[in-house]
Amino acid sequence: MAIRNITNDDASGTCLGGDHGTTDVGPILSKINEAIDQLNLQKNDIHFSFEPSLETDRQNYRVGSRFIFRGSAVLGTPSAIKAIIEIASALAPGDIRIYDKTNDNQICELTGIDVEDVLIYDLGPLSNISEGEAIWEIQIRVPSQGDIIEVKALNVHWPV
Repeated sequence: MAIRNITNDDASGTCLGGDHGTTDVGPILSKINEAIDQLNLQKNDIHFSFEPSLETDRQNYRVGSRFIFRGSAVLGTPSAIKAIIEIASALAPGDIRIYDKTNDNQICELTGIDVEDVLIYDLGPLSNISEGEAIWEIQIRVPSQGDIIEVKALNVHWPV
C-alpha cells in the first residue's frame, strides 16, 4: 500500500504562526511529497548490485550471495525477481535460483541461460514466500568445468 501525497485539500495554503502572522506551507508540502514519493519507490523494490562470479565443475548450486528478506508480513509479497546475468565462455547452459535457506524452500528458478551477453532475465514465478524474516540466497550453477556465470545485479519487485 503506497503512502499518498498531501494535497491542498488536506491543508490550507497558509497556517497561523502565532504573533508572527501566517506562513506559506506550499514549499513544506512540496518537500513532504518528495519524501513520500521516495518512500513509495523504496517500498516497491529492493535492488542489489554485486558481481558474484563462480566457476564450477559440479552439477550442484553454489551460493553467490545472501541477503535478508524481512518477510511478507512486513514487506508484502513480491511479484517478480529479475537479474542482470552474463554467461562467460559458456560450454553448457547455466542456471540461477533464489533459495530461502532459513525455511529450506526454493523461491524461483531460471534454467538454461546460454546467451554470452549481459541481459535482464525474469527468474520466473515466485512461490514459498515466508511471512517471517529469512535468509535468501542467490545460487548459481554451471554444469561444465571452466564455465562462468556472473550475476551483475538483482531486483526484487513488489506491486504498486
